[in-house]
Amino acid sequence: MDNLDEFIALKVIPIGVLALCELDFLKFEDAIKDVCNFLKDEQNNEGYLGEIRQYKSGGTIFLPIEETSIIIEALSRVFGPTDESVIKAVEWLKKNQKEDGSWGSVDDTAYACLALMSVGEGPKVPLEEVEWKEMLTTQKLELTKPTFIQTSPNLGVTEIKEKIREMLNNANERIWICSRFITEFWTDIITLKRDKPDLDVRIVTHPVTGKNKARYEGDGKKFVEPAFSALQRLLGKNLKTQPLLHARLYLVDNEVLIASADITSEQLEKEFNAGIWTRDKATVEAAVKFFENLWNESGEETS
Repeated sequence: MDNLDEFIALKVIPIGVLALCELDFLKFEDAIKDVCNFLKDEQNNEGYLGEIRQYKSGGTIFLPIEETSIIIEALSRVFGPTDESVIKAVEWLKKNQKEDGSWGSVDDTAYACLALMSVGEGPKVPLEEVEWKEMLTTQKLELTKPTFIQTSPNLGVTEIKEKIREMLNNANERIWICSRFITEFWTDIITLKRDKPDLDVRIVTHPVTGKNKARYEGDGKKFVEPAFSALQRLLGKNLKTQPLLHARLYLVDNEVLIASADITSEQLEKEFNAGIWTRDKATVEAAVKFFENLWNESGEETS
């Protein structure tokens, strides 16, 4: 991008366009379209792009098959196969196909085939298969896309609480929780662990005793120590404390919720809180690494 003016060869520019499309089309969209419009301006009235070269007087004529083919790929990627310049270039390319099906050299033939395939002139697949793949892709996006959830007491919205409940109810492999205070769902966690002994339940929370004991102000204060004690009896070494904990992270199987709310009645019902839930694989993996690091840096409760 910084050296765009140096790329003067017509067969080099479209390669750059295709590379930028794969890298991040939306980020470079304006620059990509500017370059493609430049390519359109270079198109000959017959449809080809580049120069027809003839070596020696009356010698072999070399058509710009390679340049035209690569540019067809770039323009069709950006503007679609029905773009006027693309149609014109494709017509010229097909017009110059030889009787044996080739375009002369092996290289030119390969470039021409790739260009025609890029505009739908290649092997066809059933429409049902295309529609099914599109539907499947849409379903995957819906499944993994981040979802904003909130607690807004003035609107009676308790989406964070509802999402945590849903995640816990569907847990089969793991429940990893970072929450400074716990006054909600601790009985649910105990029941789940007893019903599913193989469930990997780990909790990192604030200390409830000693000099590092965190202050909790709210109606649920009376439940902090009972909840901690019950979970400690159940989980043993799988419950750790960390006085520096400020994150609220809920990892259940292959989904993660990152929110501003501890699992307390105040923050799940009476305060404004917000979070993001997702099944995005990369995000879940990053959250797992964060939790594992936090887990290794945390210890058991001591008085």
